[in-house]
Amino acid sequence: MKRLAKWFLAGVIFLLPFWTTVEARMLEASEVANVAVGEVYRQADVQPGDDRVQVRVISLPERLEVPEGEVKLQVDLLYGLRYNAPTVARVVAMQDTQKVGQAILRLDVRRYQEVVVASRMLPGKTLLQPGDLKKLRLETGRLPDGFLVDPVKAIGMQLQRPLRSGDILMESMLLQPIIMRRGAAVTLQVRQGEMLVSVAGEALQDGSVGQRIRVKNLLSKRIVTAKVIDEATVEVTASRR
Repeated sequence: MKRLAKWFLAGVIFLLPFWTTVEARMLEASEVANVAVGEVYRQADVQPGDDRVQVRVISLPERLEVPEGEVKLQVDLLYGLRYNAPTVARVVAMQDTQKVGQAILRLDVRRYQEVVVASRMLPGKTLLQPGDLKKLRLETGRLPDGFLVDPVKAIGMQLQRPLRSGDILMESMLLQPIIMRRGAAVTLQVRQGEMLVSVAGEALQDGSVGQRIRVKNLLSKRIVTAKVIDEATVEVTASRR
């Protein structure tokens, strides 16, 4: 900071400029990087060192020069936490409310989970059994949404397409199995408010649980669309008049 010093000589005042300097210190690159890595763990919602998330610093910043005194480092992930591209962190050094320095660094962040995979070659339309599946620890940050982590959710479901051993099982690959066949005798339940009436019916289509199929009411001879409840029951909700 430039100031004016007063010098007195023989009754004459001389105004001479001089500079005051602020003592500085250096923050090591590793200290700056550790703060950024800690923010990644925080946003990933895991504790530092948790092996579900691995962080590698791609580019270390230069040492950061800051004034003496207490300095706080604030981290901003500029484009959010990313697993399919480098995560860019901006570390800002603050003293009181003043910004006194900044560093930018890039991080490679990877997330790992145990996911459900095929334990052997599985043909399409396979009804999945426990022995058909296993869990395998894989990097999941770059996978699309919908992979399974609990094999129990797939047991009894039907595969839409073949899988090779080790292929990841996705929710979109699963179908409810066909439990009702065309021509089967069924109980057609007609629900209206709290009242439930059951009549004999005939399935006119194959169907799985929750699917809506065409059913013939054998009493009225009308064809209705009903939801499959189980292998012998369908239900239709009558509109109120």
